[in-house]
Amino acid sequence: MNKALDQYLPEAGYLIPHGGYYFWVRLPGLDTSQLRVSAQKYGIDFRPGTMFSSKMGLNEYLRFSFSYYNAPQIELGVKKLAECLHEGI
Repeated sequence: MNKALDQYLPEAGYLIPHGGYYFWVRLPGLDTSQLRVSAQKYGIDFRPGTMFSSKMGLNEYLRFSFSYYNAPQIELGVKKLAECLHEGI
């Protein structure tokens, strides 16, 4: 996932996890709850950060799972999200 994020979403901020099953990704200036609706039109999904905040914070964050999917699926998912962002759906 790290390689795919660097290649397709260089504007994203994230830390490489040292455990767990998820990448937390920040997309500055974007409401990831709205982005999720658009992303689903591309056949991809993620959890917006607001789902994990009791005060509806983390609007610019999303959570990607990397434990269930293989490397080609992860790359395709990140690539599709980048297409969604850059085409402005």
